[in-house]
Amino acid sequence: MSSSIVSVVIPTYNKSLVIESTLRSVLQQTYKDVEIILVDNGSTDDTREVIDKFITVNPGNWKIIDVEENIGPSNARNLGILNSTGNYIFFLDGDDIFLPTKIEVQVKFMEENHSVGLSFTPYFIYSDSKGPIRVIKNLNPARLISGWLNMTGFGGLVESTGCIRRSFLDSQLIYDISLMGSEGLDFTKNWSERYEIAIIPNIFTIYRLSENQLHRNTKAIKENMSRLADRYIADSKEKSRLVRLQNEFFYLDSLRTSSLFSVTGHLFKSLLLFNYPALRMMFSIFERNIRALVLGLKYRQYVNECLKRVE
Repeated sequence: MSSSIVSVVIPTYNKSLVIESTLRSVLQQTYKDVEIILVDNGSTDDTREVIDKFITVNPGNWKIIDVEENIGPSNARNLGILNSTGNYIFFLDGDDIFLPTKIEVQVKFMEENHSVGLSFTPYFIYSDSKGPIRVIKNLNPARLISGWLNMTGFGGLVESTGCIRRSFLDSQLIYDISLMGSEGLDFTKNWSERYEIAIIPNIFTIYRLSENQLHRNTKAIKENMSRLADRYIADSKEKSRLVRLQNEFFYLDSLRTSSLFSVTGHLFKSLLLFNYPALRMMFSIFERNIRALVLGLKYRQYVNECLKRVE
């Protein structure tokens, strides 16, 4: 495989406790022709100081972009894209981890599949060293996007697994800065309508859960998912079915902090009334999490070992 420079765009905001391991996971890649573009998105902790110390000890092809005030993750990623020079552009959030052969394998795939504009991979969900590992793996791009949009499935995490081909990139194929928490879905859907997209079967990213992540902002996500339904679904009946599923997801999400009685009551009420969207969403959430947990059973030790290597 001929060597092509690749860019890794890393937006970060107040990630001083984890950014070092994220950066080390890129430096430990088997593929070495990499420029690393760090966008410090107005951090108010000592993230910038941690970055400075790290790159002093670990010289490399670094580009550091400082933003005085937080401009949102999509703006930060777009700023990274604008300042990149690689033939392929990878995305990695400031608290996630690349496994060592990710860039090598993904670049090889892109080099061999010239019609693919965006590729991404399955990923691990990690909370802590004693908790279970979940494996998110859906190898059918159309099915993944459909489940992502109607919220019966997990998202594709393009923000930390994705790689785009620079030669296909234009101003319409960047992140929508008006979306928050749903920008990855819009980005993926947008690319899929212009070019072929593909999912490489290897699991190459560890998605680390933390308290201040945007996926916890359900109000913003609900508003933006409704906007995406309007943007991508033209048929009114199909859109109505989609919105009902989305609304059911957010209602169930609101019950997570409620008593078991509330959850059980909703289940029985849905059964009595045969509320199909509610029943489908409850089954989907249960099934997808059980599948992810079962797939993750054999990986707990492996993931913990991978994390130790980048500490």
